[in-house]
Amino acid sequence: MKKMVIITAALVLMLTSCQVIKNKFFKKNAFSVSMQKLDPTGWDAVELKYTGPVPGKNLLVKISPQAGNNWFSLQSGTNQLLYSADNLSECPYYRDNRGTVVLFPTPHNVKDGKYKWNGSNYFLKGKNDKEQRSLHGILYDAAWNFKPPKTDEKSAVLETWYELTEENPLFQAYPFSNKIALRYILKQDRLRIEYEVLNTGSISMPYGFGLMPYFRIPGGNISNIKFECDIPQMLETSRHGISASGLSQVRGSRYHYFPAKTPDTEISKFYHRLLPESKVAVHFLPYKLEIWMIATGQFKFLGISKREKYPDFFSIAHTGCSPDAHNLYAAGHREISGLQILEPGQSDKGSIEYIIVYDQPENEQAQAGEKK
Repeated sequence: MKKMVIITAALVLMLTSCQVIKNKFFKKNAFSVSMQKLDPTGWDAVELKYTGPVPGKNLLVKISPQAGNNWFSLQSGTNQLLYSADNLSECPYYRDNRGTVVLFPTPHNVKDGKYKWNGSNYFLKGKNDKEQRSLHGILYDAAWNFKPPKTDEKSAVLETWYELTEENPLFQAYPFSNKIALRYILKQDRLRIEYEVLNTGSISMPYGFGLMPYFRIPGGNISNIKFECDIPQMLETSRHGISASGLSQVRGSRYHYFPAKTPDTEISKFYHRLLPESKVAVHFLPYKLEIWMIATGQFKFLGISKREKYPDFFSIAHTGCSPDAHNLYAAGHREISGLQILEPGQSDKGSIEYIIVYDQPENEQAQAGEKK
């Protein structure tokens, strides 16, 4: 009888120990959310966080819906991958080239801030008549609505949206009623951003959408990164903007970043015919990781911009249309413009995934090779 008691006690102790080990190393929910205030505005900063067994692979994302829905932080372990404010007391703005700019409804530049549609001329004005906007659209500093963030066992999620109605001061710049929604989904190894645009008005709605993160260059040294992009064509550009004369081939040119190589210290190019299977990646060499960007078919253009006078960052923009798309479309260059049109009641949606891929140690690479 004593032996049975001892054996039973040992089994209970063993099972308890196993449960402790399981709880320690296999958390049921590794995702969390929190909110902070941005000084001095009092705007909300939403944090989505993944905590795993390897601290260097933890992910932290920060978004400020009220500051233009700016995704201004992407941190892997202790490494900040976006160029953004060093602390929450500095609000992220497009003008400071920080974080990620939501490009809507006129991605990139519009010549002189004027565009045409169905024979009418429109002017990209801000919240007052004196402010003209010719770059990146009208929502980069707008206050977006959002729901409280939530988590489950596989993700942390933030839902945001913005409605443009006739009562909105921005309606004069873009007089097409609509609702745009962005959904941020943080998973174990990636941030997925889903968008949906709905035409809530009674007339056709011409628009473009895009996302443009500003990536940090470690140490301000361009040789610390590599860019990878295998897209066959790029738009011809001139000092006057996008040329409607046609497209040029990328392969064989200095702008063909495949395989990956260090980008020029001064570059501003727009690639055309981006496909869902096109590989676009940034290699952060000191951090031994890459960010792969995979977009749905709505995104047909990719812009890369690096200015020599700004050594600490460069931008990569996925867009559904070209710069100055409305005017190119009005001039009859519909394919090059890529302008998207929604009829009343219609909607369109797509997504981009920013996937963190960590370099394998040499011994792991060898083991992976042996298994193949």
